[in-house]
Amino acid sequence: MCSPNPPTRAVYADALRCLCVFMVILIHTTAGAYSVFSPDWASRLAVNALPTFAVPCFFMLSGAFILQKDEGLSDFFRKKLGRVLVPFLVWSIAYVFFKKFALGQNINIFRGISDIYHEPQYDHLWFMYPLIGLYLITPIVRVIIAHASSEVFNYTLFFLVFLPIVLSALDLVWKWAPPSKFFWGFCEFTYFFLGYFLTRRWAHYLENKKLLFFIMIIVGYLSIFTLSYFQSHVKGVPSKTFFMLLYCLFLYILFQYFPFLSLYASPLKKFIFFYEMQYFLYQKYLWGFIIFI
Repeated sequence: MCSPNPPTRAVYADALRCLCVFMVILIHTTAGAYSVFSPDWASRLAVNALPTFAVPCFFMLSGAFILQKDEGLSDFFRKKLGRVLVPFLVWSIAYVFFKKFALGQNINIFRGISDIYHEPQYDHLWFMYPLIGLYLITPIVRVIIAHASSEVFNYTLFFLVFLPIVLSALDLVWKWAPPSKFFWGFCEFTYFFLGYFLTRRWAHYLENKKLLFFIMIIVGYLSIFTLSYFQSHVKGVPSKTFFMLLYCLFLYILFQYFPFLSLYASPLKKFIFFYEMQYFLYQKYLWGFIIFI
């Protein structure tokens, strides 16, 4: 079966989680300013594109640590799915009532509750759907990766990573799209699988290449900014490309093999707590502060 949990805590994961929490706050704080064209729209895009790695890295961290565990089916669902599903349902139902009575929307309570199955009842709950789906397929994926040959791993990597990149490029340049969305790959599962693959399979290939990681992170960020800039002007409305795999991939690797970054995990946790409090109190002033400096 899969290898057991590592005996020591992966401090890099704590550091990366802290950074991702901060970046999720930043991307939501700056989204409103980015969503409307203005004379300084390019600078707003530059800031808003910076934290795009956050949510994909959360999925990568989940895959890195969940897929390698060896535990029974009942233990896994009790620890993971039960801990996620109940809060998800409670908060989804709460938001149905919130939209009805606080926002005054003309919705049917029972219809709203039944719609939880089809769509999130508030925007930020979208990530719960792929997360629950990933938890449901995790026991199957664990068995597969425990017995998969190198050929199967390489094919999976090709199907989930390289094929979608090629098809995305074809669609972007020549407006050629595949006959079915199935051929695009599965975005959240791609990052979920990559987290495990980078941690357990490619670890010995990736050490001592930190300069390359820095370069690829910069290239990845610039590709997001450039593609989003031209895509927005072609469409006539601000839009952001989801062609961010390189950016997320190499930033994750950098944290994994650059111990210096992990030294700040504990101070970052304290900083994130106080920043979250300030976010709720002063979020409408944050964008002006960023532009000012």
